[in-house]
Amino acid sequence: MLSNPTGPLAQLRAATKQIHARIDGSPCADAIVSGTLPITRYGSYLRALQALHVGMAPALSSGSARDQSQLPALSRAASRHTERQQRLERDLAYLQVDPLHVDAAGLHALVLAQGVRRDALELDSPARLFGHLYVLEGSQLGGLVLAQALGRRPELSEGGVSYFTGAGRETKTQFHTFIADLEAALTDAPAVAAAVESACSAFEGVEAVLNAVISDRLDGPALAESLNVDAGTHPVPHDLREIQAALQAGELSYQRFRYYQARYGERGRSFTRSDSAWLATLARREPALLLQQVTWLARLLAARGMPRLLLERHLDVLHDTLVRSVPERAADYRPLQQAARALEAERTALLSDTQLEQLAREFNPKGPASDAHPIAAAEAGTLIVAAVIDEKHGIPHAVESMAHWLSDPTRFNKAWTQALEHTLEQARRA
Repeated sequence: MLSNPTGPLAQLRAATKQIHARIDGSPCADAIVSGTLPITRYGSYLRALQALHVGMAPALSSGSARDQSQLPALSRAASRHTERQQRLERDLAYLQVDPLHVDAAGLHALVLAQGVRRDALELDSPARLFGHLYVLEGSQLGGLVLAQALGRRPELSEGGVSYFTGAGRETKTQFHTFIADLEAALTDAPAVAAAVESACSAFEGVEAVLNAVISDRLDGPALAESLNVDAGTHPVPHDLREIQAALQAGELSYQRFRYYQARYGERGRSFTRSDSAWLATLARREPALLLQQVTWLARLLAARGMPRLLLERHLDVLHDTLVRSVPERAADYRPLQQAARALEAERTALLSDTQLEQLAREFNPKGPASDAHPIAAAEAGTLIVAAVIDEKHGIPHAVESMAHWLSDPTRFNKAWTQALEHTLEQARRA
C-alpha cells in the first residue's frame, strides 16, 4: 500500500512509535508469545477486550455521524467491530469465562471506551475517533502473531483464539481499507493533531489493560483505583454492566451540567466514575444506611462547591441508567431513587422547584454575552440558588465555594458578577 510519507498515517506512526514498542515488549505480550500467560489471565484479557468493544459500539453508530461524508467509513468500521465482538463472544464461551465478572483489566477497558464515546458523541470529534480506531484496527495485525503463539497451547487447540485470528488473510486488506478512510478523514493539521492525541491516549489505555492482566491485583478492594487513580479503596459493583451504567450516568450528568467540566475537569470526571460505581453498590444496602451515606456525600460535596441538587439529579440519572442496563434488578436500584427524593424533600421544604426556577431567572447578566463564560447563565442561576438552600441547611462554605468560582474575573465579566450578587441577595431573602 502506498501512503504519503508525510501524511496522517506517517504522523500517527511516528507519534506512537515509542508507546507502541513499549506495548509490544510488555510483560503481558511476552507472556502470550512465550505461552506462559495463565489461561485465566488470557480470559481476563479477552473479557476486557469485549468490554472495550461493547463500550465503543455507540461511538460507531451511524447516528453519531453528523457529517454525512463520514457514514461509509463509520459503517465499515462498525461492521468490522461487530464481527470482532462476535468472535470475542465465541472465545469467552469456549473458555467458559464469565463476561460480566469485574476485574481491574475490565475496568481499565471501560475507562478507555468512555474516552472513545466522549470524543465521538459528546465532543463530536471524528478526527479523535479515527485516532482511537487506528489503535484498534492496527492491533488486528499484531493479533495474527499472537494467534500463532496461542494456537500452540494445548488448552487452545480447538478454540479460544478466533478474535486474534481475526479475518485471517483479509486482515491486512481490512487495515488498508481503514487507512484509506483515515487519510480521507484527516484532511488538515488540526485533524491530524487531534487523531494523534487520541491515538496516544488509546495506546495508554491499552497499556493499562495489559498491565492489569499481568498484575497480581486483578481483584479486591483496590479495584476503584482502576476507575480513578485517586479513589483509594472502596467497593465497586461485581457486574460489569452496572459499572458501565455508572460511567454512562456520569457522562449524562456531565452533559446536563457543564459546570462539572468547567470547574472540575478530567479530575472531576474520574471521581464521577468512582463515586458513581460506589453509589451503585449502596443500592443493595439497607435503605437507612444508603441514605446516611448519600447525605454524608452530599454535604461533603456541597461544602466544596457542588450543591446537593447536583447529587440529587445524578442519583436519578444513575437509577434510570442502571434499570436500562440491568432491568431484571430494577427493584434493587429503587433505593437510589428514594435517596434522591429524600434530598429533594429537604430542599423543597425551604424552596419549591417553581420558586427555585423563578429565582434562577433572576440571574440575568446585562450587556453583551461573553463567549468566554464557561457555563450558561441559566445553569449558573440554578446552582447559586441551590447553594443558598444548602447554606440555609447549615452546610458551611456552600455559597462561599460556589460564589468564589462564579465571580472569578478571569472567567466572568463584571456584568456577570453584578448579576450574581443580585441573585444571591434575592435567594437569601426568599
